[in-house]
Amino acid sequence: MKLLEKVVYSTILFLAVYTLLSITLRVFAWTSIYVSHLIGGVVSTIIGVLFFLYLLIKKQ
Repeated sequence: MKLLEKVVYSTILFLAVYTLLSITLRVFAWTSIYVSHLIGGVVSTIIGVLFFLYLLIKKQ
C-alpha cells in the first residue's frame, strides 16, 4: 500500500467519524453546535492519526 493510499484511507475515516459524531451529538441535543464540532473534531483527528500510524507500521 502506497503512502497516498494510507492518507486517503485515514482521511475518509476522519470524515466519517467527524460527521457521525457531530450529527449524533446535535440530533440528540446532548451538546451545543460549537461543542459538538469541537468534540467531533478532536476525537476524529485522534482516530484518523492513530489509524494512519497503524497503516504505516503494519507490514504487508
